[in-house]
Amino acid sequence: MKSANYAPIYACVYAQLAEVARSHGYALAVHGSLAADFDLVCIPWVSGVSDPQSVVDEIASLFAIEQVTGFERKEHGRIATTISFSFGECRLDLSFMPQISRSARCSAGVERCMVVSIDGTHEAVRASDYDALAAENERMRAQIAQTAPQPEQDERPTDGMLGAMRRNGLSIDGDNAYKRDLIDTIIGTLMLGKQGSNPPPAGHWCEQFWEMARAEGELQERLAAQGGQ
Repeated sequence: MKSANYAPIYACVYAQLAEVARSHGYALAVHGSLAADFDLVCIPWVSGVSDPQSVVDEIASLFAIEQVTGFERKEHGRIATTISFSFGECRLDLSFMPQISRSARCSAGVERCMVVSIDGTHEAVRASDYDALAAENERMRAQIAQTAPQPEQDERPTDGMLGAMRRNGLSIDGDNAYKRDLIDTIIGTLMLGKQGSNPPPAGHWCEQFWEMARAEGELQERLAAQGGQ
């Protein structure tokens, strides 16, 4: 039998820790097995995030814990600190990924540009890599625009829209939840029509399927009655 650990405690406090991180603009990810300490990573998720120490200070004010080490620099610009719970050997290793500044200040023809991380350090990034990311972002925006709904005054889909929908799995041969629900509705209507129960409202698009099945059911009932005579 393996020894007990603090994983259940860590799991119980995660949701509250995640809300604190979210309020400061970070997504909170769990890293590691939780067998000994609780490894968490704060990832910048919005354009404006708080500094790491502000996040740690709020966590310490809400829980019976205290920060026992300063921030230590890790690989790829990550910084980390250790927070101790007030009982047992529970501890939280909290890391922060660097935040890229709002403007990378790259210009055409420049081989490298400077990106400012959240703690004020600078890292060199190739301008060609930045340009490639920008181009990919524009490509994805254009693809989304192709599949976006048209204004209400023109509800008819264009050839371009239909082509984009088919490429994304919405062809007649593709599989998606909408078509499965539609087919299930038609099958259910045919079954009810065959039994002559629960007809759809007048004018409903299911009415034609119900009437078709009801006619077939009545025919079979007449044939069965004639055969029994």
